[in-house]
Amino acid sequence: MVSKYQIIKQDIIQMIEDKKFKPGDKIYSEGELKKIYNVSSTTVVKALQDLVLSGYLIRKQGEGTFVRKNFKHRRAFIDEGSPITQEFKEQYKIVESKKLIYVKEIENPEIAKKLNVRSNDILVEFCRVGYVNDRPWHVQNSYIPKKYLKNFPYNELKESNRLSDELRKMFGINLMTLPMKKKIEIEFPIVEDKVCEILKIDRNIPVYKSEGITYYPEKQPFEFVRNYIHYKFYSIEIQTEDNVE
Repeated sequence: MVSKYQIIKQDIIQMIEDKKFKPGDKIYSEGELKKIYNVSSTTVVKALQDLVLSGYLIRKQGEGTFVRKNFKHRRAFIDEGSPITQEFKEQYKIVESKKLIYVKEIENPEIAKKLNVRSNDILVEFCRVGYVNDRPWHVQNSYIPKKYLKNFPYNELKESNRLSDELRKMFGINLMTLPMKKKIEIEFPIVEDKVCEILKIDRNIPVYKSEGITYYPEKQPFEFVRNYIHYKFYSIEIQTEDNVE
């Protein structure tokens, strides 16, 4: 049986998601919640405190309890782009290309842990580089456990092949639509020499570094991806759901 305090939490979350209470709105008082649910003050306080810790609510002494104004727990749409490339396209002839520069088998306990496999399991690393004309601006390293790639001829991939396209042909897996989780941060200075060599930049040039995990089947890590993008070739736009046309 679901406890009363859990019911209160679930109901308030649902009201926030249904926009009955919007960011910045004041919600029911402790006294009102006690009457609505016929519970003690202790139960109400516990439910509200959990929602504060979870990032849904903020409590202001003497004023009441409010829905947080920040982005946490609000649906958002993210658009990643390359603003410099678009700007140059208006003035110059721009040729964009991506090349698979190597595929190799490795052992990496750190990445194996992220993929939830044994530390000595063989991983297949795919390194792909993006170019604007002849200038490298993006390096992507994808890691997939070898045991998930049975009968997949990864050693026969050509420079122009896209890993996502080949996996789709072979297994019917579309990496672009699978559930994923990604973190983006700025790396400065650049840690790995290999990144500097591939992007042909000095260590003291900032890059956007992203790390993500793609899940297949549900909740099982299938691919770990690490990207490095030259800071001049990346932008990100975020819109909350209620601002998307």
